[in-house]
Amino acid sequence: MTKMNKKIKLYDQTMYIDDTQKYMNGRMAVEIYDSEGPFMTLSVNVPEAHNVEEGEFIVKTYSENEPFIDEISESGLFIDTGKVVLSGFATMPIWKFKPIIPGKKGGR
Repeated sequence: MTKMNKKIKLYDQTMYIDDTQKYMNGRMAVEIYDSEGPFMTLSVNVPEAHNVEEGEFIVKTYSENEPFIDEISESGLFIDTGKVVLSGFATMPIWKFKPIIPGKKGGR
């Protein structure tokens, strides 16, 4: 199993974030796991988006992810870059992880 050292609390459950996977074009894929396995894919790949930089990912804010996005964005783990990707009916933000600060409570 992939090492998942980032934790997030959703609906009073501790879940784990895997940011080690990549889409075929090399962009970061971000998945969230609960104790039973994959819970959701937080990222989405939009190959024609040219404003995504290294270390950033496009957030899937629609469909099955929609009920969780506010809680995830308020977790303190992510930085909203202010950039968006438009694809079909969706406007999706581009996020990146907050840097880990050694010695700081919670690491961020």
